[in-house]
Amino acid sequence: MLVVCGLYTWIGFILSIITLILVSRRGLAPALFTAGTVLGLFTLQPGELIESVFKTFVDPAILLLALVVGLISVIGGLLEDSGLMESLVRGLGLNRRVLTGLSPAMIGLLPIPGGALFSAPIVEKTTAEADNKLKASINIWFRHIIYLVYPLGPTLIVSAKMAGLSVYRVIPHLLPFFLVTILLGHIFFIRKIGDKTKKEGFHPEKVLPPLAVILLAPTIDFSFKKIFFFPFEEIATLIAILTSLALTLFLVGSKTSFLWRASLKMKPWKFFMIIIGMFVYLNIFKASGTPEQIAGLTISEEFLCIAISFFLGFSTGTIQVPISIVLPIYLTKFGGGQIEPNIFATTYFSVFLGYLVSPVHPCVVLTSEYFKTKVLDILKTMLPLITIALTTTLIAAILTT
Repeated sequence: MLVVCGLYTWIGFILSIITLILVSRRGLAPALFTAGTVLGLFTLQPGELIESVFKTFVDPAILLLALVVGLISVIGGLLEDSGLMESLVRGLGLNRRVLTGLSPAMIGLLPIPGGALFSAPIVEKTTAEADNKLKASINIWFRHIIYLVYPLGPTLIVSAKMAGLSVYRVIPHLLPFFLVTILLGHIFFIRKIGDKTKKEGFHPEKVLPPLAVILLAPTIDFSFKKIFFFPFEEIATLIAILTSLALTLFLVGSKTSFLWRASLKMKPWKFFMIIIGMFVYLNIFKASGTPEQIAGLTISEEFLCIAISFFLGFSTGTIQVPISIVLPIYLTKFGGGQIEPNIFATTYFSVFLGYLVSPVHPCVVLTSEYFKTKVLDILKTMLPLITIALTTTLIAAILTT
């Protein structure tokens, strides 16, 4: 009987992962809900399945987190539509090499679907003499590296939450990986760009307003969490995001029209439901008996956190889906219900590298279209960097475990 139950559990888990990967190409939120349902139907009684879903929808911490992520997307839309982000990039007055790498990274602060299209024109202007493969690779590489260290990046916030960690605790462990990506990008990409263009000069009036929006929220968030006690730490984050949103609305002027336009464009309700879906899947996973089955597998910690994480990032073209799969497995098999920040950083970075070069990652496809080059050519150009970064990750994992 136990063997049959175990077999049903494995069938349900495998089918849920396949569902997650396939349906996520249509939409991440429905993919997570559908995958969780598939797993639950194979492993839980109807009442247990309903309870796991209900538990997610009544958890204040999860609801607050989902609200925060949705509001962050609106701020991103406001900064983009108002031209404040472009003013920030152009007002810095940096030389061409620095601007080439920094401009897509700054725009990467905005959680905009297909955001690579916003940074591509700037990269095009600053790399006129480069071939299209190099331009496309620069845009993708630097567009996403900020995901590793920005404390209010939705992906990092949610991933850390799932691991039971504070973003401010994991960022110091992600910082070395962040520096590695900058170094590799400079050696393989930026050094090939000439620097003969004249700088426009620094314009503080263009830089300071959008920079205040970007820095205000993490400053308030970090400070409030240190100074005040909240029943849910997400309350501090919500206060920080609302303050940043208020400042953004003040800066853009026409509040109602800009806010309405940004909301329609960014669809914050989609981000909200993605977060709910992630925790629905996680709660069903925990109740399904799958953790106990996985605990009996013979796989190494490094294989799970690096190889499997990279593969899932590459095959799904997302960070959220692999994290939703790998973290529960790790917590069950190796972590005893918790994960150390250095292990989280290794796992997150491995997923990130796979996601960065995934042929189903929208930014890769859109960048390929913009620069009129093949996705395969972009992947070949980025392969040396990915290989070195993964090797560095493996060495770091061996040294720290």
